Amino acid sequence: MGVKIPLLYTTFNRLEYTKRTLPRLIESTPEADIYVWDNGSTDGTQDYLKGFEVSDRFHIDFNDRNIGIANAMNWFFNQTKEHEYVAKVDNDTMVSDGWLPKMIEAAKIGQVDILQAKHHFIIARYKNWNEMENDQRIENLNGCGKIVHYPFVGGSGIIIRRAVIKEDIKSSGHIFGWSVYQDTRPEIRSAFYPGVWIDLLDMADYNKHAVDADMKYYGDTGRLELKERDAMGNEKVLISNRHSKLV
Repeated sequence: MGVKIPLLYTTFNRLEYTKRTLPRLIESTPEADIYVWDNGSTDGTQDYLKGFEVSDRFHIDFNDRNIGIANAMNWFFNQTKEHEYVAKVDNDTMVSDGWLPKMIEAAKIGQVDILQAKHHFIIARYKNWNEMENDQRIENLNGCGKIVHYPFVGGSGIIIRRAVIKEDIKSSGHIFGWSVYQDTRPEIRSAFYPGVWIDLLDMADYNKHAVDADMKYYGDTGRLELKERDAMGNEKVLISNRHSKLV
């Protein structure tokens, strides 16, 4: 592929996941310069990462506290302003051999700004992948299969055309900052690519409609903070990401 593709790999605890996914990522993605960002892990993850040799294609940065995924992405985008494409993978994601060149090729042919690999979990109103495809515009690509256009995609197993990120992602610390960033910029073309499959360890065979899903999952993974007000107007936190052990 010539020039290496910068790739952000984020960690926050879940050492057992990192031990499985990071060696796999390194082995399966020789086309990438890997930027590991640790969000203040306390479970031995930092000691494990220090065992890797830092090089021109493998960088490690440790933060002393969890600043959230959106802020980690902002840091990464500031490091990669001169690149045409960048990629992002979380530490719960198992990638397949040759996934990155396939994603780049599909994005270029389909003229897509943000492209995500296919995975089990379908967000929004879709109960499964087929239902999503039936409701979205499908575009066939020469030699690359097809892509499924969607207003915004998730944050792992994705490639991004760097030029479309024109300002920082604003977030209160929740993962939704990335989705909102895409959703408020209709000029950004986002899509899923069924030609590459990734396995999310958190979500293996997990394909519930988001409305029906156990909302505790979102709190445990730091994706959501749910609050309610009582009759007196006082707020009560039902699910919080403040003490989450997950990215």
